[in-house]
Amino acid sequence: MGNNVYSGQVFRQPGRRSKPMNPEDPGPAPRPRGAMGPAGQPGNGPETPTVHELSTDDRRLATVDQDHWEAPMEVTPKELRGIPLFAGLDETQLERVRAIARVVEVKRRDVIFREGDPVEGIFILLRGRVKLYRLGADGREHILHVVRPGQTFAEAAVFMPGGYPAFAEALEKSRALLLPKAAFMGLLRDDPAISLAMIAALSRYLRQFVDRIEDLSLKDVPARLARWFLSTSREKGRDFWDLDITKAELASQLGTAGETLSRTLRKFREAGWIEVRGRFVKILDRGALEAVAEGGETGLR
Repeated sequence: MGNNVYSGQVFRQPGRRSKPMNPEDPGPAPRPRGAMGPAGQPGNGPETPTVHELSTDDRRLATVDQDHWEAPMEVTPKELRGIPLFAGLDETQLERVRAIARVVEVKRRDVIFREGDPVEGIFILLRGRVKLYRLGADGREHILHVVRPGQTFAEAAVFMPGGYPAFAEALEKSRALLLPKAAFMGLLRDDPAISLAMIAALSRYLRQFVDRIEDLSLKDVPARLARWFLSTSREKGRDFWDLDITKAELASQLGTAGETLSRTLRKFREAGWIEVRGRFVKILDRGALEAVAEGGETGLR
């Protein structure tokens, strides 16, 4: 797990060691899942307030000081128009969204929020990739979803009591839009078009997890992997691409072990269904993958 974006601290995942920011200080003790850490940074310096304790104007200065934000702090109208959530909004509505938006720049392995953290608002990824995951009792990650540009995350948490239900961590340098909870809820109350767009986003979110539950409970690993190839191909609009996640992350997303994933990939390749060269993958037999994804006979040994 990476650094905590908001407090400037290192949050330690059970079973892993993280280097404290002050080499002469042992760093903060590991925290249980969802627990909130102290506001200050490790070491003997003065405490720094977290983003939750700052005013809107002060947040920008604080995050710049913590070297997590490098891009201009406003979203452009062009960026807003390119987000599916806002595709049906007119100029006036887009400007209302832009007025409350905050831009978040994070580095690879930065933790955007932790399970149990107070809900800041809804996030929309503009650039990069973010993984959403939970931790098992043994400290192992269980990836729920990998967010890609144009997709929203933490939308359900805005409407739920309590904190965030999972962790969000950047897989690479990423840029996201944050719509603060109170201001965004005000937009939903005042504008039916924005409310309908939010309902559509939540419906897509629900469908994703229904599909995931079906995969994990009813389908074997070859069927899950075949479905992943097909859905990724549809998303990218082509039958070949470079893997943008590690095999360990893909195995976690599919709910299997890394060794099982490697074995299944090898069988797919030997059957002539896919091509794999390093990070490059290509679908060679879409019909075979579709049959496997639907639970048909695989013919694999």
